[in-house]
Amino acid sequence: GGTYQVEGALHDHLMGQYTPDLPPMHATRITIAVVDELLKHADRKIPVYSTDPCSVSQLPEYARVTGCPLFKKRASFHALNQRVVARMAAKDIGKTYDTAKVIVAHCGGGISIGAHDHGRVIEVNDSTGDGDGPFSANRAGTVPTGQLVHLCYSGKMTEREVLDLLKKNSGLKGYLGTSDLREIEKRMDEGDEKAKLIYDALVHQICAQIGVCYAALRCECDVIAVTAGMSKSSRLLEDIRSRVGKMAPVTAYSGDYENKALALGALRVMRGEEELAVYHGEEGYMQPVTPWKKIEEMSEAG
Repeated sequence: GGTYQVEGALHDHLMGQYTPDLPPMHATRITIAVVDELLKHADRKIPVYSTDPCSVSQLPEYARVTGCPLFKKRASFHALNQRVVARMAAKDIGKTYDTAKVIVAHCGGGISIGAHDHGRVIEVNDSTGDGDGPFSANRAGTVPTGQLVHLCYSGKMTEREVLDLLKKNSGLKGYLGTSDLREIEKRMDEGDEKAKLIYDALVHQICAQIGVCYAALRCECDVIAVTAGMSKSSRLLEDIRSRVGKMAPVTAYSGDYENKALALGALRVMRGEEELAVYHGEEGYMQPVTPWKKIEEMSEAG
C-alpha cells in the first residue's frame, strides 16, 4: 500500500498491461496511457503518482494459503477506497490509521470486506468475481467449487460464458433481474418474498465476512465502517448493525472516496508526511489466476 511515483520499472509494467487494440479489462489498464498523452502537452515536468492500487497485497503468508497447493489467495479488492475510509474512521474515533483496528465493508458493484490491523490489510476477500466473499450487485462471490467444476465440464457453457456469469450476471442481478438495491427494497415493501429472501442472504453474507475479519483481528476491533453505494441504504446499514454491532460500532461513509484518496495520497508525499512507496518489480505483483497450462506444468513437476 501507499503512494508510488509512476516512472521507470513501474511505468513500464503498467504500460505492459495496456493493449490499445483490445477493450480494457478495467479502466486502470488505460489510465497511464491517457496520462502520458496529456503530459505531451504540458509545459513542465509533472510527477505522476499512484495511490493504493487494487492489487495492494499486505496479507501475511498464512492468509494466502487456499487449501490446494496449485492455488494461492490473492488480494484484489477496493484498496483505494477501503484504506481512505479506514483512515477516516480511525480519525473519527480519535485514533490514527496506524494505531487502529478497523473492518471496512465496501458494498458496491463488488463487495470487499477487509481487516485493517494498524495500517495493514491482513484479511480481505477477492471482490473481482474471480474470487470469494459475499455476492454483490452482479458478481457471484463464493460458490460451491464442485458444482462450478461440473458446470465448466458440462459442455453447456464456454469459458467466457462462465466468467461472464460469475462476474456480470450473478448476485442481485442474477436472482432478481436488477442490481439496483433501491428497486429491490421497493419490491420488498410491496410484499415480494423472493426479493426479501435474496436481500436477507446478502445481509447474511456481508455479516459473515465481517465475522471472518473480526476473527482475523483476534476479536479486537475499534470500528466497522460500511462504504460505497449500498451504504446509502439505511435499511441495509441497520440490518448489518443489528447483527455485528456487538463487535464494534458500525458507521457509514456513504459513497466512494477514490478521488479524494488519490489527492490525499499525493499530498501526504508532497508535504513530507509519508515516504514514497517502492515498487519491487514482478515478484511483489499479484498475477492473474494461474493459467491452466502452468498448473499442468506445476502438477507434472510435483
